[in-house]
Amino acid sequence: MVAAGADPEFGASDLRLLQHHLGRGRGVGNPRPAVAPRVVVDTAGLSPKATELANRLAEEIGDLNEPTLDALLSTLIGPSEDAAKE
Repeated sequence: MVAAGADPEFGASDLRLLQHHLGRGRGVGNPRPAVAPRVVVDTAGLSPKATELANRLAEEIGDLNEPTLDALLSTLIGPSEDAAKE
């Protein structure tokens, strides 16, 4: 199932990679580790919007707070199972 407005070209492996690394953002108040994990998102062949999203995320992820990260993750993967139980 593809979420409304989602790009059907965005594959499951791309989503897993994004999910894995989104949780590793420094966030506000979290110091950057001595050796920061680095993620490369290959948007070759994708729409300009996909490239814009990847670039904006790269620029902003370190400044995103937990509620914003939760909202982004919810948009990408749906609400968490814990939220669904409430």
